[in-house]
Amino acid sequence: MKISIASTYEETGGAGVAANRLTKALTEFKDVSVSKFFRYSLDKQSKQVDHFLPKDANANECEILAKYQRYLIATHRTPVTNTLFTGESTAWDISNFSEIKECDVINIHWVSEFLNSKAIHSLFELGKPIIWTLHDERAFTGGCHYSYECEGFKKSCSDCPQLQPNLHWLAENNFENRMKFIGQMPIHFVSPSNWLKDKLISSSVFNKDLHEVSVIRNSVDLDIFRPSSCQRKTSIRKKFGIPEKNICILIGCFSWEEERKGFKFLHDALRQFSQALKENSLDTKITLVSMGDGDFEIDGIEHKSLGFLSDETEISETISCCDLFLNMSREDNLPNTIVESLACGVPVISTNVGGIPEMYDPDKSGRLITRDDSKSMNETLLMLASNPDLIKQFSANARLDAEKNYSPRTQASKYIELFRKIIRSSKGNSAESNSMSHKTLRTNNSREGLPIRIPAIEYFPESSYSDNAFQWFENKIKSRS
Repeated sequence: MKISIASTYEETGGAGVAANRLTKALTEFKDVSVSKFFRYSLDKQSKQVDHFLPKDANANECEILAKYQRYLIATHRTPVTNTLFTGESTAWDISNFSEIKECDVINIHWVSEFLNSKAIHSLFELGKPIIWTLHDERAFTGGCHYSYECEGFKKSCSDCPQLQPNLHWLAENNFENRMKFIGQMPIHFVSPSNWLKDKLISSSVFNKDLHEVSVIRNSVDLDIFRPSSCQRKTSIRKKFGIPEKNICILIGCFSWEEERKGFKFLHDALRQFSQALKENSLDTKITLVSMGDGDFEIDGIEHKSLGFLSDETEISETISCCDLFLNMSREDNLPNTIVESLACGVPVISTNVGGIPEMYDPDKSGRLITRDDSKSMNETLLMLASNPDLIKQFSANARLDAEKNYSPRTQASKYIELFRKIIRSSKGNSAESNSMSHKTLRTNNSREGLPIRIPAIEYFPESSYSDNAFQWFENKIKSRS
């Protein structure tokens, strides 16, 4: 039986990369077809493109309110963390697309500024089984993508520590919608890590009578991300101006200003490491290579800042010319950078947070350290800098870890098995009897094959916010002119 899958996600960011890799892996199977639906993607200049907004969307009430909500969130954050927090006002109902109506199963990924709870419920009303692949905690919280040790989602999100009190209504509103829609329809969740699975199950949104969850790891193209030969490694280093005998250390994330990524602790660890090399009179030369937004200097360590890299072959080359990958995330699920480094045979030294301890063997492919422990990172670096043979041993094991755990074919096979199981169990069940009024509303207000904007004002406590949003938008336009 051939399976047709409608896959919905944002194509930008790490979650988009993971979703694209799964889509590619699935299409390698002849009995599977995948239709992709996404709002955002990146153009050739790596700029974000919104495929759903018409040219006059800036003056559209829904878009102004959505932008205003983003502004409110950005200006009402507490010092707890600056990691991503999103509301529910940016959303589209895509249940009118013929490919979605005709598919066998809908696979949702990271859709935080694409589909809200109500939009997902519209997909459920088509009578299609839904699989939701999680990439962070957003599906079961009041808006935070990482809860940062807060356990409010286990009961409610009425007192959000990431938002100032006068914006607590937003988290409350988000969470109530999660409970109303997501908590009341059958969904099979997929988590890339046991850590995220356990978080989901502990939430009030998770309904043990309607929800199931499986753990399937993300994958990486092992033909693109692979170790370089000695000759190739020398050639790549020459291109970047990195001396062949230097120990090359790689770091990377979207932005070093994101507190969750722990850059200040990483920076401190590298300063300690540079000082320790001098104090121990070690003549080891270090080159630091960074990918992402941000540049910095560390006395005694040469730094090559490469900025954003979007081409996978270029990313693979960059990783494979390095000797170690460092990560000091304070909270994370299953970082692509760690998967890619392992596949390139680059040992990983990382904090033992979130799903990271599940990703590799710290005795064979790298090391794990305690969160925020710059001293431990420095000591680990110093130990490895003095033991090049151990780095080589870790390197071989890292590639074996990747081949065993992150094969695209293995990931796709597990998904296909899950798709078939859910399709079989859903036959005979229909949501049609419960959804006629909603379907009639869609038919009367839209044309076949076009997305429908869900009114953003529904996600504000009162209509006065619309006037506030238009005034804010008008002032913003004036300030630009």
